This record gives sequence, structure tokens and C-alpha cells, in this order.
Amino acid sequence: MKKWIWIIVVIIVAGSIGGYAYARHTQNEKLYTQEIKRGNAQISDQDYKGAEKSFSDALKRKSNGTKAKTLRNQTRKFMDANELLNNKKFKDSQDKYREVTAIKKGNEQLVDRANSQIKLLDKIQANVKSYTAAYTAALEQNKNKQYADSNDTLNKLLKDKNFQQPYYTDILQKVVQLQTNNNAALSNQSQSTDTNDDNDSKDNSGSQSDSNVTSGGSTDSKSDKGSSKNNTSLTPAEKKAAKNYKGSNEYTVKPKDKQVNGKQVQKAQILTARQELKEAGVNPDAFSDQDIIEVIKGAYNKNQTIAEYAKKNLNK
Repeated sequence: MKKWIWIIVVIIVAGSIGGYAYARHTQNEKLYTQEIKRGNAQISDQDYKGAEKSFSDALKRKSNGTKAKTLRNQTRKFMDANELLNNKKFKDSQDKYREVTAIKKGNEQLVDRANSQIKLLDKIQANVKSYTAAYTAALEQNKNKQYADSNDTLNKLLKDKNFQQPYYTDILQKVVQLQTNNNAALSNQSQSTDTNDDNDSKDNSGSQSDSNVTSGGSTDSKSDKGSSKNNTSLTPAEKKAAKNYKGSNEYTVKPKDKQVNGKQVQKAQILTARQELKEAGVNPDAFSDQDIIEVIKGAYNKNQTIAEYAKKNLNK
């Protein structure tokens, strides 16, 4: 009799353990599926870090889960490709996006986005080649002391809207520096010409004096020249900018006020920000360079693009 009792007890215990194991397995499968669904939803929202975590959590529920492994691997590759693109490693980025598209039974949204990025990178690399060639031509003109022609070549680049995109910042910085060098050289040439004109004026001062007396006028020609120079010292665009100016004086701020995240804001960044403000419907001429730096700083602190920051803070 006792033997049968023990057999029954064993059966009950075994059944309990089996039932618990089955229930736990079922619960893990349910949680595994939920984490995969959450990860796919996060990819749809472009929350790739969140998606990677969800797929990792799924694998904690089911360590041999093929679907979760595939999705996590694909997401990581996509994130790596984005990072390479941000670092302007265009060829490596494109190769990594191709790896994303090669993964079977992954997330189709990642495949579609990777294919779009591959096409974008084709255009970016073609533009880099074109922009570099134009800059090289302008640099050669500079070396040949054709400063005005060099500026004309650079201006064609600066008027290209695509050139203002962050992918080309390295080239943009070189263009701005070369333009600065050209302007300095042209200014020196102008000053040299003015000096020669002044010397000629001194040589002919006697005849100029006679001319003034004969005309019976009391106006000093040198004074007229100075007055004219003052009146024409500003271009129409500069006069408009001066009239519209409403910001702070960048010459009185501290050095740290010209920094974003501890780094000095470059002229190329300011030019790019002005272009983005213009595209966002904000008149960039109404802001000084220091004002633009404050916009860049505000956008950085709020983790927004210049356009997003402008729409929320400047279009009021």
C-alpha cells in the first residue's frame, strides 16, 4: 500500500515540476515575442538604440532565438553605418549599409532605409569629387594671383544649396579660408593702387590747386574724395544687414561664448547655419555672427537641427 502512495506522490511532483517548466517556457516565449515586437516598433520610430536593447532583452528570454539575433545584428550594422556617415567615411558607410541589406529575414524597414542611404551616398561621393575639383581650380587661380577669378569660382560653390549640407563641411572650411585669403590679397592690391594715386595727386598738386581757384569753388577735392569713400564703404547688402541687425556684439563677448561643447565655432559652421535659417524662412541677415553662434548653441543643447530650433524659437 505504501509503495503505491509513493508512486502517486512521485507522479504528482513530476507533474508539478513539468507544469511549472512548461508554464515558464510559455511565459518566456511570450516575453520573447513582445520584445521583438517592441524592437521593430522602435525601428519604425528610428529609435535604434532602444531597438538594439529590446532585441538583447529578447535574447535573455530565449538565448538561442534566431530572430532576435538576426534583428540585433542588423540594427547594430545600421547604427555603425550611420556613425561612419556622420564621420564622413562615405565609402565605409556605404559598404556597411550594403551589409544591412544583405541580411535575410531581418527588418524590411532597415533594408529600405539602407538602400536609400546607399543612393544618397552615391550622390554625396559624386559631389565631393566635383566640389574638390572646383576648389582645386580656385586654389590654382589663387596661386596665379587671379584672386577675383578665384573668388568667382568659389562663389559658384557657395551658391550651391547642396554644398551647404554637413557632409561637405571639410571642403567648405577650405573654401571659406581661400576666399578670405583672396579678399586680403585684393584689399592689399587696392591699398597699393590708392597709394600710387595719392602719390600722383601730390605730383600734380599745383595744377589741382589752380583748378580749384579758377572754378571759384570753396570745396576741397580731397575732402570730396574722403566723403565719397565714406558713403560707399558699405555695399547695399551690408547696409541692409546693418539696418536689420538686432543682436549682440560679438567683439565684446568672452571666448567661451564663441564655443559649442567646448569647441570654437568655425566660419564654415556659421555659413551653414545661415543657409539653414534661410531655408527655414528666417532672414539670416538680421543676425550677427555671434547671434548665429547662439542659435547653433541652442540647437545643440536641445538636440535639434538649426531648422527645428529656428521654427520653435525664432519664428514668433
